Amino acid sequence: PIIFSLAKSTNKSRTELKRYGLQFYIDTLQDMYWRTHALEILAGWLHEDPVKVGFILNTTESIEKLLQLFTSTQNAVQFEKILPLFRKILSCSVRVNQSFGSSAQFIQQIKIRLEKKSSSNNIRINLLKIFSLLTVAHPNAAKLIRDHDLLAVLKKLAEDKSSVIVMTLAQKLVDQYLHSSSLPENQQPLPPSFSRANV
Repeated sequence: PIIFSLAKSTNKSRTELKRYGLQFYIDTLQDMYWRTHALEILAGWLHEDPVKVGFILNTTESIEKLLQLFTSTQNAVQFEKILPLFRKILSCSVRVNQSFGSSAQFIQQIKIRLEKKSSSNNIRINLLKIFSLLTVAHPNAAKLIRDHDLLAVLKKLAEDKSSVIVMTLAQKLVDQYLHSSSLPENQQPLPPSFSRANV
C-alpha cells in the first residue's frame, strides 16, 4: 500500500505521517501480513525522533502490541527478520528498553528461543544482543539474569563451539553477571544514555 511507501519517502511526508499516522502503524503490528513492514517503519521513525516516537511507543498499549508481535512470530525466517528491528528499537530508547526489560513475558520468550534446538546461530546472536541491550538499561544486570534463571542457559551457550560469536556474546553476559553480582546494590552502575537520547 502507498501508506507504507510514503512512510519511507520525503522528510515532509514522514513528518506529516508521524503527526497523524503513528497510531496506524502501531495498530498494524497486529496484522499478520503487514506487521513486519510496520515494525520497520516504527524502528526507523524512533531512530529519527526518539523523544516523540519513544513517548508513544512506551505506552502500555504499544508495548503490549510489540510484545504480541515478538511472541507470536513462530516462523523462523520471519522471526529472524524482526530481531534486528527490535534491536534498533531497544537501542534508540532507554525507556522503551526498560519496559521490555521489566516484562517477564519478553525475557522468558528470549530464554525459550535461546534454548530451542531449531534456532539458528543467527537468531541466537540477535537474541543475545537484544538481551545485552536490556542489561545495559537495567539497574541491576545480575538480578535480571538471576530472576529469570538465565545463567545456566548463558553458560551452556558460552561452551557451545558451533559458533564463536554466540560463545563470545554469551560469555560476556556471564562475565557481566559475575561482576554485577559482586557489587552491593547501592554500587550498581547507573544505566547509561544511548547514542540518540535518554528517552
